[in-house]
Amino acid sequence: MPPHVDLAILFSVGVSPINKAQVKENIQEAEEQYTRLLNLLKTSGLHAVGKRGEKLGDLMILVKCPQEKLDVLARAERFVLLSISNAVGTVTVPGSRGIDEL
Repeated sequence: MPPHVDLAILFSVGVSPINKAQVKENIQEAEEQYTRLLNLLKTSGLHAVGKRGEKLGDLMILVKCPQEKLDVLARAERFVLLSISNAVGTVTVPGSRGIDEL
């Protein structure tokens, strides 16, 4: 059974630089950006892993959000919705569910 993935991010690196110095600079910058992105995802409580993409210079970053993190986010969102509702009265957005249905 394939692993559950909540989000897939395509990370592309330009592969048509003008000269060797440009190639080296692009590779170094891409490595730094990739590392920062993975660290940000992981420190946010998400599970992330990078895999080779289909094309040269493409990486797929597969992200999974643990159920505990989803529960915390859902509680926080409900709190914000309740706070807004208490502050301004009932707000109905067409096509949305009511707070009681969440």
